Amino acid sequence: VVLELSAFMIGWLLLPTLISSAAWLPWGLAAVERARRLGQARWAAAAGGFCGLSALAGHPQIWYYVALCVGVAALVRWIPRYWRYFVPFAAIVGLLSSAALLPVLELAPHGHRPPQKSAEGYKGFLSRSIPASRLATLVIPRFLGDPMKGTAEPTNPRSAVAYAQAGGYWGTDQAGAIAPGDYAEFGLYVGRVTLVLALLGWLW
Repeated sequence: VVLELSAFMIGWLLLPTLISSAAWLPWGLAAVERARRLGQARWAAAAGGFCGLSALAGHPQIWYYVALCVGVAALVRWIPRYWRYFVPFAAIVGLLSSAALLPVLELAPHGHRPPQKSAEGYKGFLSRSIPASRLATLVIPRFLGDPMKGTAEPTNPRSAVAYAQAGGYWGTDQAGAIAPGDYAEFGLYVGRVTLVLALLGWLW
């Protein structure tokens, strides 16, 4: 429920492949914990299956985040007692995700976002990091305004960009430019109750 109603998921409702890939994250984490508590390898295989289904949903970047998060959780929860669970986990992830990712690896250099293996490309990626000013949206999601009130059509006078430039949104990127698209990119809000529960869980 926390992920489903988070600012990130709501902000990306217009991109079904992204939210369809991200939706498998809670299932993967739940399967990792289930494998540890029950001591059953089939749940490790299920965790791999959920990661693989994330890849098949069609958004490789989000699949990478999901697989990374579930993989780190597995390392923390399974080592050293259940290290053997990584065999079915990795096998299922590889078999399912390869059907979607191998064609991506072949065609990615010809897409609109070709690999940028240079210092300039690296600086470009760093410029897309989350500014410190966005941390306020962890508590107040519309602290910087809400460009989502505008339409997605860029040529429309009532577009999100026009709405932001008119003063409806004052979030900026690292270069200081108004960036209404970052409202979804940097969606951090997961609910105040969630933050309190996370803090309590960390303390106890």
